[in-house]
Amino acid sequence: MRRRIERHDGRGAVMVEAAIVFPLLFLLVLGAFDYGLLFRDDLTMANMTRQGARTASALGQSTTADYSILSAISSASSALQSGRGSVQQIVIFDATCGNGYTVACDSTNDPSSAVPTACTSGAVTNECNVYTAADLQALSSSNFGCGATQKDRFWCPSTRVTSESGNGGKGPDYLGVYLVVNHQWVTGMFGPSRVLHDTVVFRLEPTSL
Repeated sequence: MRRRIERHDGRGAVMVEAAIVFPLLFLLVLGAFDYGLLFRDDLTMANMTRQGARTASALGQSTTADYSILSAISSASSALQSGRGSVQQIVIFDATCGNGYTVACDSTNDPSSAVPTACTSGAVTNECNVYTAADLQALSSSNFGCGATQKDRFWCPSTRVTSESGNGGKGPDYLGVYLVVNHQWVTGMFGPSRVLHDTVVFRLEPTSL
């Protein structure tokens, strides 16, 4: 009789422990799943900014530079899950640092990766062009070329320095791509969404005189 009672008590204890552990384990699994998707979107965003910056570096002063940059970013964004990750803002900015430039130089005299604060709220003449999700979804080369109503007019690609002797002998401009992506949490455990940011700076490929 005692053995049967002991077995019964042991099974009851296991059930109580399972009732405590399983919900916690379930939450851990959901959290890992949600953060896995977050890391995926973060890696995708990093690839998007790098693809855009590489394109910018290669095209230099081309009148369709910004159109091609946005096209490269759009192509790389296919890994963002529809309805879960969405592009909010793209800033293409002059990252050349030093006297006369908005961006500060770091300890090695290279530009820092910080996007100028004014550019995060709108385009700034001779400093940056700002694009939204709508611009990315309705891409057309006819909307670029620095015309009076075209969005790349604020920092026109044709004004970007690519000469090896440009900027007082310092060489070509540095160009930065700043991207903002809104990641939607799936489970809602961590809130409705999280905003991701990434910035990449590349130097424009030099052209000889």
